[in-house]
Amino acid sequence: MNKNKILLPFAFLAMAIILQGCGGESADVIPEKYDSSTVNGACIGTNSGCIEFALDYPLQTLDFYCGDDTKQTFVTTYDVDKGVATGACKVGQSITFYILGKDGRRVDLGSFSMNRIGNVTSKSHYPRMNLLDIAEGIRNTNSAGDLSQYDIAIRLVQLIQAMGLNTDQLRSATEIYPVAINEDIRAGLDQLDEDITVEKIKTLSDQDFDALLKKWLGPTTITKEQAEQVLQALLNISNAAVYQPEFSLFSTESLGSYVTGSEGLVGCSNLNRECSLADTDLTHILGHFILMTDRQGMTFGSGLQWKGKIESTTQNPGDFTTIGGLNAHLIRSIKPVQMTADAQNSWINPETKQIANTPGYLFRVGDSTTEKLKIEQGRLYNDYMIAGKERFYKVLTGKSVSYKLNESEKRELGLWQQTGGALNFAGTMDLYKIYPITHLDRRVFKTQNNVRNQESYFFPLYGNLKFTLTNDSNRIINLGIVIDENGDIRTNIKPATAKVDECSAEYNPSTMQTTYLVEDSEDEDAVETVQQYRIGTVSRAFVPAVVRKKTDNTLSIRMVFANEELGDLNGALIGMNSTIKTSTDGSSESIVVGGALVNLTDLFNVRVTGDGTNTPKPTISLTDSEGNTVKWANSFASFSQVYGKQNPSDESVKRLSKLAGGTVNLAAADCYKVKAKS
Repeated sequence: MNKNKILLPFAFLAMAIILQGCGGESADVIPEKYDSSTVNGACIGTNSGCIEFALDYPLQTLDFYCGDDTKQTFVTTYDVDKGVATGACKVGQSITFYILGKDGRRVDLGSFSMNRIGNVTSKSHYPRMNLLDIAEGIRNTNSAGDLSQYDIAIRLVQLIQAMGLNTDQLRSATEIYPVAINEDIRAGLDQLDEDITVEKIKTLSDQDFDALLKKWLGPTTITKEQAEQVLQALLNISNAAVYQPEFSLFSTESLGSYVTGSEGLVGCSNLNRECSLADTDLTHILGHFILMTDRQGMTFGSGLQWKGKIESTTQNPGDFTTIGGLNAHLIRSIKPVQMTADAQNSWINPETKQIANTPGYLFRVGDSTTEKLKIEQGRLYNDYMIAGKERFYKVLTGKSVSYKLNESEKRELGLWQQTGGALNFAGTMDLYKIYPITHLDRRVFKTQNNVRNQESYFFPLYGNLKFTLTNDSNRIINLGIVIDENGDIRTNIKPATAKVDECSAEYNPSTMQTTYLVEDSEDEDAVETVQQYRIGTVSRAFVPAVVRKKTDNTLSIRMVFANEELGDLNGALIGMNSTIKTSTDGSSESIVVGGALVNLTDLFNVRVTGDGTNTPKPTISLTDSEGNTVKWANSFASFSQVYGKQNPSDESVKRLSKLAGGTVNLAAADCYKVKAKS
């Protein structure tokens, strides 16, 4: 990542806003000798001991300083290529936020320790800093006021939205879009009679706070209800990502290599989680899954597990001196069982960063109606990892090997239990958060809510996925989908006897059911209600760059198909940018799940006439970042093939092997139309 060197005067600050807003690179600033600081922080994010964060709101040029050095100040900078506003301080430093007027008037936004965000340097991941973190800093700075952290965060949203609305950077009160603290905003601040202190933020009545914003920024403010809607969307965005356990046999390029000791999801039939490899009476369990959280805060996914004892045979000799050896033995010799997680809102709480024991997060195991795996606790550290083992937790939190965890810290370990089967199990879970999402840029992701009158918009977008199977070349699977106006993806299953098209059928978002008028010889008003399912989300919208790229006007999407009602697609993965190793013998066999980009370029050329006709007919396509056909895969089917090599007569494995993966295309539904806002 290119960094500009130290302090920005206001004239240059304005230039940086202009350049970054149009996708350009900002000019160089000559650094002080021996200074490794940058425009947006006290250190370079990839250097050891540095924490580079991404704000959940894309707020550009927010002032801050690190530690006690008030002379060396920085601003958050918006990276249009990554879609985030970032800053950086050193591990363990405090960070103090504020907004500075051109002539010195200021808004104080409190201080807090960077340890709240993270204490491990990442070369591949920005830990998210959300408005609740800043609100907590305000709440704990000085003692006045009794507003809660959440209420203070609401006021921060009202402040940001008022800045954006009164400078025409935002088009609606609830839009999330890059807002720059520009010269007009700073000049307006100087017109106030006094600074806005943290005490004012915490003690002013709602009416007085609204009046203060109007005096400073202009007549347009937003209600608390609108601010709550924005804050909830931001919390969902900060939590939304792909989550998976990881160990030596499952490798994903996005997983950082700077923390070692991860074992993934492991356990045994000892409910005290004492899973000695020397105890041959124990039944051990190994699991893997991929979950994703969408923009509505719902988490769903699919995985698999192996359960078995330590039994070395001539056909399957095992090295049982290490957990890796045990895992390899289980994968070779045990038939895996699928795990499915229905959409739930009980995953990691975006405010506490923890999984609550009640209700916990549940997977259904195999075909059983009673057996469930429950993830019952865990805390996300560095916005990146949950540690299940104490030794991994100590590495993650920077504690010494001899350190004794207290009871509160033990409640932060990733633990699970499985009940309802022939045996009960308990174990630990080391988990990674990867591929976090960002806001969706309105220059590409156009909805009725973010375009102007008479401007065309694209979403909701109705499409059809077409799957081909590598191991069954004569078969094609088709599935209707919708990319909705929130940026989430659901199925759009249509009954064969429907009398209306899938774009016109009545959809109920609260039940996720679509009602179709259907053909019925006895009842011309007959209807059929079809259940739809969450399957993915849009992670990024790529705006056109100054130098043309293949990603211009595309959406990066990720999908996990996790429900038995989806038939042979249950467990399928799209857009994960992952390579999952399946071999246990040192070979290179692996599952490849490529990236997936929806290209919207042709939609920008569609003309919408007065009667809604589209000319030409709208078209979209799906490719990876290199313009190649997208690959999909199913980890359950793929690992079943590994077992099948040792058990070639197993008919169920033969059938599953045909579902291991292939290619996938996306086309606009015949009924889909670009619309114009009236």
